Amino acid sequence: MAVGWGVVGLGVHAVGRMLPALSRARQARLVCVHSRRQSVTRDIAAQYGARSYETFDGVLGDPEVQVVYLATPHDLHAEQTLRCAAAGKHVLVEKPMALSAEDAAAMVQACAQAGVKLYIGFHLRFHPAHQQARAIVASGEIGDIVWAGAQWTSFRDPDVGWRLEPNRSGGTLLTARGVHLIDLIRHVCGTEFRAINGLSDGLRPEHPADDLTAAIGTLASGGFVHLACSRLVPGASNGLDVYGTRGTVICRDTIGAEPKGTLTVSIGSGEQSFSYDTCDVLAAEFDWVSDAVVGIACPDAAGASGQDGARVAAVTTGLVASVRSGRTVTLDYIL
Repeated sequence: MAVGWGVVGLGVHAVGRMLPALSRARQARLVCVHSRRQSVTRDIAAQYGARSYETFDGVLGDPEVQVVYLATPHDLHAEQTLRCAAAGKHVLVEKPMALSAEDAAAMVQACAQAGVKLYIGFHLRFHPAHQQARAIVASGEIGDIVWAGAQWTSFRDPDVGWRLEPNRSGGTLLTARGVHLIDLIRHVCGTEFRAINGLSDGLRPEHPADDLTAAIGTLASGGFVHLACSRLVPGASNGLDVYGTRGTVICRDTIGAEPKGTLTVSIGSGEQSFSYDTCDVLAAEFDWVSDAVVGIACPDAAGASGQDGARVAAVTTGLVASVRSGRTVTLDYIL
């Protein structure tokens, strides 16, 4: 039987991408929706044959809701996750999970104490190219990681509203795209960031919104890392590169809202290439979380846990601190 979901927050991303993806998922069923805009809530509920609630408590009190998907502004994630945990609801929260490492740790601890699962919306983990890349790196076939990098740079219109308020969003392109790159690098490489040095056209009090943010750093395993995200570049080829002492893994056009692309593995003189049509990574994420919360066997490493989200939050806040100070930041992790 499909797992019941409640969706909280009906902005552009939730309405344009996530709700259609949930409807395509095999193991997920939309039970209800809620947002502060009552007319939108009622219209979306009617469109999907779901219940509409005027309050967040209505979602938490619905006995058919097993998982709550939080697609709300970033500054609301921590408090709403704590309320979900207290109500005994599992949670899939959009990235970034929190605006501080301390809030992220509190979310993880609250869900653990309540016995509910907490997952973070890093959909790029579900691309088969990235899953295969992770397996190849973990096998040791390409040797020790020397250099890894990822970019998500394409054109889109400027953001508006709360995303331009640093105390609500934590960044603009950094928290829309950059956090995905941070998680993907650490996930595929199987290691954490050790230090980071950031550059940005924003992320400062006098110019908080960023349209271009980049970073270099080091991994705990000893390799170097770089990432770049921007909304200013049309026609870019976005992907992930991992260079090892014995070979390379190159993913092209695998990063995006509707990714596809190729994977090329080069080890010694041999080379293998794989191509992918558009991958329904968002529906795959809903299915994986649905299976995980009811205990159906699934690869534990596929989805991003609360701890994964907390580690990314630490890197993200470290990157912002680096931009503001002009110095490399050595990262400390609460979890």
